[in-house]
Amino acid sequence: MTSFVLPPAESSGSNESARVSVLKQQIGFDAALATERSGEYVALSLDTLSAPENLLGWPLERETVPLSATETMLRMRFARGDARITVRITAFAPQERQRVAARLIERADAVTHAQITDTRGPKDLGTLSLTPATSPAASATQSVYWIYRNIYAEVVVSKAPLDAIEVARAVQRQFVAATRPL
Repeated sequence: MTSFVLPPAESSGSNESARVSVLKQQIGFDAALATERSGEYVALSLDTLSAPENLLGWPLERETVPLSATETMLRMRFARGDARITVRITAFAPQERQRVAARLIERADAVTHAQITDTRGPKDLGTLSLTPATSPAASATQSVYWIYRNIYAEVVVSKAPLDAIEVARAVQRQFVAATRPL
């Protein structure tokens, strides 16, 4: 895995900041999107999506929120004592892949620090995945976010005996099983 330090955002005539351009180049954004099969989409009902198999038996709170006519978000919160795991999945209409990709970049660029550090996640997790750097103060928290076809997803694990990437892989298996031709 590779770490990236991005320069502070600059204002320019372009719609894309310099740090976003650097991020895209360093994580192989365009190359990753070019390898994705454009003739497929994830056809799943967020209302009936199962909890990841490594979270079965955990108390679950679910919330499904329509964000627009072509975008719906599911938030699953799991809690045991101080342990917390949140899975957020946003499903877009199949023709909205550019918005899915933009969501990944928006998430990476959402930090307020002058410099941000992200690490490219495992290549077997979706089309492109990223893990944010963890500060010592937040070392009990792990997260990963990724895109796959018409889906943006994020897993945050706090004070739990599970790895965020393993939870994400369990969610990704459901996406793969629900992948259909357009």
